[in-house]
Amino acid sequence: MDFLFVLLLLGCLCSLVLSDQQGDALIELRKSLNASGQQLNDWNENQVNPCTWSRVNCDLNSNVIQVSLAMMGFPGHLTPKIGALKYLQTLSLQGNAITGDIPKEFGNLTSLVWLDLENNRLTGEIPSSLGNLEKLQFLALSQNNLSGTIPESLANISSLNEIQLDSNNLSGRIPQKLFQLSKYNFSGNNLDCGVSYGQPCAHNNADQGSSHKPTGLIIGVSIAFITIVVIGGLLLFWCKGRHKGYKREVFVDVAELKCCLSSTRYSLCSSLGVAFEITIMVKKLEREKRLEAIVDRNLNKNYNMQEVEMMIKVALLCTQATSEDRPLMSEVVRMLEGEGLAERWEEWQHVEVNRRQEYDRLQRRFDWGEDSVYNQDAIELSGGR
Repeated sequence: MDFLFVLLLLGCLCSLVLSDQQGDALIELRKSLNASGQQLNDWNENQVNPCTWSRVNCDLNSNVIQVSLAMMGFPGHLTPKIGALKYLQTLSLQGNAITGDIPKEFGNLTSLVWLDLENNRLTGEIPSSLGNLEKLQFLALSQNNLSGTIPESLANISSLNEIQLDSNNLSGRIPQKLFQLSKYNFSGNNLDCGVSYGQPCAHNNADQGSSHKPTGLIIGVSIAFITIVVIGGLLLFWCKGRHKGYKREVFVDVAELKCCLSSTRYSLCSSLGVAFEITIMVKKLEREKRLEAIVDRNLNKNYNMQEVEMMIKVALLCTQATSEDRPLMSEVVRMLEGEGLAERWEEWQHVEVNRRQEYDRLQRRFDWGEDSVYNQDAIELSGGR
C-alpha cells in the first residue's frame, strides 16, 4: 500500500514538473514577443498549469497542444525555450511583426502538425532541424525575409502535405520531393522553379487532372453561370409576385465572385447568389478593362491576363437568356482553342448595347411612373371636424 502511494505521489510530482516546464516556456515566449500589458495578461507565471490561459489549449492530460497567437502585432522575437513544448501540435504566429531567426530548437517540437509563421519579419536561414518534425503536415514561412537555401531535410518529412515559402529571399535548389506535395508555393524567391526550369513555382492539388489550357474551367464556369441565371430568374419572379404593386427593391443579397488563378493552372472559387448581380459586375469590369480586380492578389500578377479575358468572355457568352443564343459546348471548346471567339463576342456586344439602351429607356419610364404614384407632395388637411 505504501509503495502504491509513493507511485501516485511521484506521478503527481512529474505532472507538476511538466506543467512548470510548459508554463515557463510560454512565459518566455510572451516575454520574447514583447507582449504589451493588455496582451496575454492572464498568462500568470505563478500558476503551475497554463491550460487555463487564453489562446492555449491542452489535452486531457494537461499537455499544451495548441498555441494560437496570430494577428496580435507582436514586435519581438522567437525564444529557443519554446522547444520545451514536447506535446505541441499547432503553433500559429502568423500576421505579427516578429523579427530575428527561427530558433533551431523548433526542431524539438516533435509532436508538431501545424506550424504557421507567415507574414512576419523573420530573417536568417530555415533551420535544418525542422526536418525532425516527423508529424508535420503544414508549414508556412511565406512573406518574411528568410534567406539561404531550402534545407534538404524538409523533403524527408513524409507526413508533409503543404509548404508555403513564397515571398522571401531564398535561393538555390528546391529539393525535388517537395514538388510532389499536394500544395506548395515557392514564388517570389530566387529558386530553381518556373518556366525556365520546367517546374511550376506554385501548385494546388485541386488543379490535378486539368490541362494547361483552361477548357475544364470554362465548362465549369459556363455551367455555373447558366445555373445561377436560372435560379436568380426564379427568385426575381417569385419576389415580384409577392410584392406586386409595390416599389421594386432588391430582394436577395449580392454574391461575391472571386477568380482564383494559380501560376500554371486555373480554378474558380465562387460564392453563388444573385445571378444578375454577378453578371452585371463582371460585364462592368470587362467593359472597363479591370478584370484584374477579380484575380487573387496573392498571385502578384503571375498569370496571363489574355487568358483571363478569354475565360470571362466565353463565360459571359454562356449567360445569354435563351438556349438558342448560348453557344453549344462544342463551340465553347473551339472558342477556347481560338476559333470564332472574336466574331461571336463582337456580335454579342452589338446585342448588349441595344439591350442596355432599351433597359435604360424602360427604367426611365418605370422611375417616372413610380414617382407619379409614390412621390406625391404631402397635402395638409384641415383640422378635425
